[in-house]
Amino acid sequence: MIDSSVCAVVPAKELKVAKRRLATALTHQERQALSEAMLKDVLNSLSCCSYVDQIMLVTRDKRAICLAEKYGARVLVDSPEDDVTIAISKAAAKLADEGCRTMLTVMSDIPLLTTREVELLLKFDRVSSGSILIPSGDGRGTNAVLCSPAHYAHFRFDGRSYRMNENLAASYGTPVRQHHSHDIGLDIDTIEDIERFLQRKSSTVTASFLNSLGYQKGGRTIAN
Repeated sequence: MIDSSVCAVVPAKELKVAKRRLATALTHQERQALSEAMLKDVLNSLSCCSYVDQIMLVTRDKRAICLAEKYGARVLVDSPEDDVTIAISKAAAKLADEGCRTMLTVMSDIPLLTTREVELLLKFDRVSSGSILIPSGDGRGTNAVLCSPAHYAHFRFDGRSYRMNENLAASYGTPVRQHHSHDIGLDIDTIEDIERFLQRKSSTVTASFLNSLGYQKGGRTIAN
């Protein structure tokens, strides 16, 4: 039993196959490096939050596993046939068995996640049990979920999961709250996402990487 009260879970696909929707703008190596940069930003924000007792990275990617060690996260190795939803469900079951009270699931491609916002979410959790759902910017996907008790944390994570997760959370019979965040809501999948991201000035690893490629606020100069 780990007896940790708050556990953050981050699922990470194999970095070499991530962000295929950016294939027309970024090379294979650049997409891999972008995915790694975003994961670093997410892990850094979580690791700096004093309210988070442990971080679990769900992945089978060797480079991601090395990052987990750097940021003090444990690793749950998923199976090749597991999609994100299944991988997170396995993590939820394991953590609940180990005594985790509250589980915060955060996608690995939201580089504007801040320690301050994580702390804000976890302060909500201290007031009452239930679920807090944070949608993607378009309102269709789910970018983060805070769930207490942790054994209820069996949600879906895909491009159109948010409404399904609202219904699922309500079925647990515990309070369900929405939290709309410009920062957590911005995941990077397309060129338009990159441009929106760069409009938000940040000192993230992701911003530094994109700027090194020639991306600047208001335009881009990358030539493949």
